[in-house]
Amino acid sequence: MGARRAFLTTVMGLALASGGTTAGAQDSVRVAAASSLHYAMKDLVATFERNNDARVRVSFGASGALARQIRRGAPYAVFMAADERAIERLVDEDVIDDEGERYATGGLSLFVRQGAPLRAANGLEGLAAALDGKRLGRVAIPDPGEAPYGRAARDVLREINLWSGMQDHVAVAENAARAARMAANGPAQAGLVPTALAGQRALQQRGNAEPVPPELHDPINHRMVLLDGNGDENPADAFYAFILSDEGQAILQDHGFEPPAEE
Repeated sequence: MGARRAFLTTVMGLALASGGTTAGAQDSVRVAAASSLHYAMKDLVATFERNNDARVRVSFGASGALARQIRRGAPYAVFMAADERAIERLVDEDVIDDEGERYATGGLSLFVRQGAPLRAANGLEGLAAALDGKRLGRVAIPDPGEAPYGRAARDVLREINLWSGMQDHVAVAENAARAARMAANGPAQAGLVPTALAGQRALQQRGNAEPVPPELHDPINHRMVLLDGNGDENPADAFYAFILSDEGQAILQDHGFEPPAEE
């Protein structure tokens, strides 16, 4: 993977040095991106397109759902998963040859909507107290079978012995972005959602969030893989390299992601 990173860094340098002439005006990059990237991708795409004669078209979804699309032959050039297991399974199934690289680490937060009978500042203890006091309404989480943030939310609730008692309160959403919307707009009054979403202005205007201690769940390692790239004339290679560049990493961290864990 070191050779790939060095090659793609060179590709990115060529793209920027040439003023964005590595691709024709009609070229586009189709990206499958985990929904936790919803806000970050807006800035990533805008910055990339300013320096490259290529358009980036993004399809959002849960990592598991996007992986199924790729199995069925969806013509994505880059897969930016929140769940590295989704990419590892594609490799194991011989759907793709390359396991790609980690590009970020995600965090989980408890978001509580304004007016709810609990406070985000009280963290998970407040969630437990609301359950014990029969004041707890619905708590949104992403689908644990499709999204790593849903799996993390389930594991956290199991770790603090709330999972079984909250079965009538958990509202499962198809992906992380949908869980965040349910928590912010209803019908849920709270949610265990990606920190990268909970920290955005759209949610901050509707409630408050408190980070969940990361030791309560497995690391959420975001991994991406290049599905359609063949050299410095392909904009997919340049986009992949941009995500790993200092500029791309700074944008991701501005949106609440942590740097990728070393492998």
